[in-house]
Amino acid sequence: MSYRRQPSPFLTGVGVGIGVWIVGYLVALVLVVVVRPPAIESFSPPGYAGAIYVFGSAFVLLAPSGGAPPLLMAVPAFVGLLVAVAGGAIVPVRAGRLADGWAATKAGATVGIGVCLATLAALALYLLPSTPVSNTAIPLRYLALVFGNLLLPAFAGALGGALQHAATQP
Repeated sequence: MSYRRQPSPFLTGVGVGIGVWIVGYLVALVLVVVVRPPAIESFSPPGYAGAIYVFGSAFVLLAPSGGAPPLLMAVPAFVGLLVAVAGGAIVPVRAGRLADGWAATKAGATVGIGVCLATLAALALYLLPSTPVSNTAIPLRYLALVFGNLLLPAFAGALGGALQHAATQP
């Protein structure tokens, strides 16, 4: 009789979170190529797409305090959060943790950890000189990282895990 070990919910969540970041980045890249904003003349499309995705959620978060963020910033952020909800619903199913609602919610929240790790890896490249992020104030970089790329995706993933648990209960 063979025993198959269940995958770790944390590692599954991190994997899904990295996938969420990649989907959001690809949406940002397509948007940059289609819209061709004026600032793109001084930056490469991949770097500009990464910058708008990294900062998009933080600008959307700051929108209630003032003006609306540009559509270019908002679309990738909303796509990333919607994909994070879907990813959070996938994690507890893959990890087999639907019996307990809190366990499903925690497993879904690890999506945020994956998004944050992928963002840290990307920021290591974007913090080099002559990139859009290098011209941004350091406190805003941290605000974008913590709120836009950790707390909001983790909340969205937890919501997805809770929704999946609720949908499977009689």
